Amino acid sequence: MDAGVNIISFDLDNTLITDDGDKHLWNELIPNEYAHDRDIPLEQAKKEVYAAYYHAEHIEHANEAKQIHYWVNRLQLTHRGDFNEALADATTPYDDVNTLEALAEHYTVTLFTNSSRGLMEAKLQKLPSNVFDKTISAPTDYNSNKRNHNAWLTYLDDLDTRGEHVMHIGDRVIDDVQVPSRLGIKGRLLNRDDDQTGDYTSLHDLKD
Repeated sequence: MDAGVNIISFDLDNTLITDDGDKHLWNELIPNEYAHDRDIPLEQAKKEVYAAYYHAEHIEHANEAKQIHYWVNRLQLTHRGDFNEALADATTPYDDVNTLEALAEHYTVTLFTNSSRGLMEAKLQKLPSNVFDKTISAPTDYNSNKRNHNAWLTYLDDLDTRGEHVMHIGDRVIDDVQVPSRLGIKGRLLNRDDDQTGDYTSLHDLKD
């Protein structure tokens, strides 16, 4: 581990857990609710919902778009089920997440994610308990996302530390490596596909 590092920070999706839960929520559950409420075919519902997702994220740049309640209100869903519970049921952790417990014996372990806090907490049900000293949701806690330089500044303030004392591990080059590295944070890319570039392909690489 790099000298001077005493905090290891992690991304969540595609780093500690697969994106199966998110895909199930955004690609299936919400369009199904929308189709049911409007009595339209599922394929039509998916086209309309996906178009709304794109507009919110890429045209409006709405940070709230990561929140389930935002879509329940925007799409006027009757919300028949518990989305968070369904998401938790569909969430799959990677088989190397037990490494977190070993790291927590020697480092402060934190989490910084672009998932909303409600989704984050649902996903965390599948990870080892009492591992994280702090969990931060960029959209919920900072009304921002990890591509925003100021979000990382606020994160460092919350950790009460300087960038050089933090190593952050995630799967996105910009969000998890380039932006935090500008603040002295040691951003490391976790890429679980062996045929692509990355600093690590497994969390076991950290322990080794």
